[in-house]
Amino acid sequence: MRGVPVRHQGQPHVLYVGRDITEMKRAEAERAELGEQLRQAQKMEAIGQLTGGIAHDFNNILQGILGNLVLAEERQAELGDDRLGRYLERARLSSQRARDLIQQMLTFSRGRGGERRPSSLAGLAREALKLLRSSLPATLELRTELDDALPAVAADPVQVEQVLMNLCINARDAMDGAGVIDVRVRDAEYGRATCASCRQRVAGRFVELAVRDTGTGIEPRVLDRMFDPFFSTKQVGKGSGMGLATVHGIVHQHGGHVLVESAPGKGAEFRVLFEWPTGVAPAARERDAKTRKGAAAPARLAGRVLVADDEEVIREFLVDLLGGWGLEVVACADGEEARDAFAGDPQSFDALVTDQTMPRLTGLQLAKLVTRMRPGIPVILCTGYGEDLKPRELEAAGVRTLARKPIEPQQLRQLLGAALPTGNKAPT
Repeated sequence: MRGVPVRHQGQPHVLYVGRDITEMKRAEAERAELGEQLRQAQKMEAIGQLTGGIAHDFNNILQGILGNLVLAEERQAELGDDRLGRYLERARLSSQRARDLIQQMLTFSRGRGGERRPSSLAGLAREALKLLRSSLPATLELRTELDDALPAVAADPVQVEQVLMNLCINARDAMDGAGVIDVRVRDAEYGRATCASCRQRVAGRFVELAVRDTGTGIEPRVLDRMFDPFFSTKQVGKGSGMGLATVHGIVHQHGGHVLVESAPGKGAEFRVLFEWPTGVAPAARERDAKTRKGAAAPARLAGRVLVADDEEVIREFLVDLLGGWGLEVVACADGEEARDAFAGDPQSFDALVTDQTMPRLTGLQLAKLVTRMRPGIPVILCTGYGEDLKPRELEAAGVRTLARKPIEPQQLRQLLGAALPTGNKAPT
């Protein structure tokens, strides 16, 4: 509105002019929002480029550490030094957490969901609790009931660990230093329940991860708001209010739900429900458990494997590891050296294990040359940063398997066992 002084019929007046600027303001707000989205996208792209740039080197370092720790654990088992075994196990667990964290950084920087794979909730809980114990005061008792016979669920291991850690830390804070935390993984069936965070009706059979404490319980007024971002009943500086909000986000991304049971003065229990895997009958659990328990030790492998990696520590590790499995290993420091070694006698090699990022020739280029000389030879491509490798490219290059660094020795053994000619396979 604008007012202009005027005289009308000899008297002083004010002429007001009104203009509707709703559309203009809306357009300005949209431009500001688009500008903010662009800045955010540019920031995330920069983070993605930075993270991707360090991922290869970081994962190579971890591969050397993690691989040699596994070899050291095998030698320690022969010596029978239990204390040394505990030290090595802690170092291995820390290396695995570092590996998972760099993958989580890559996932975050690209705005994608976590990498879900068939995972044992009991196994994930057991590994996470080993690290959690050190953060709990000695006056707190941690009890577990983890059913290893349950079927695997499709889940991102790092995110499941984050859910468990958040729930256990909340339980710790609710008990003010003294009490009991019960962690259970079990099967559960509900006829009619209500999710505490999304309010949807829940019914059916689930694999359940439950955390119960003997603390003060949750007040009714808090129950309705506890999953809200930044809502916290803790003192300033003691909590961000994002713990349960994170739990809500992760669980519902996995298609699950959260049930809460609590009363003032009687503690609280959080039950995270994961869908029972399709096609897995409950009766199969005991049979699967017996099969795992009675599985024989893996047989020795046989064959000649060409290894290409520009990191000396990884080459040395792979020579020791694969040699210990009964394989003959030819290790090369770059793609050209590996190409020349293979060209000398293509029929003498049974498989190729190659890094992707190498000088002179990449792993993908090496795979193309090798499969051109000998079509059908199994190729395992290892990379710490392979998000830009498309399935069509891998197939065209003859790559049978893409493995993320740092690769677990047992996983590599299974891949080689499946790739080597019949008669050389190790049971998986």
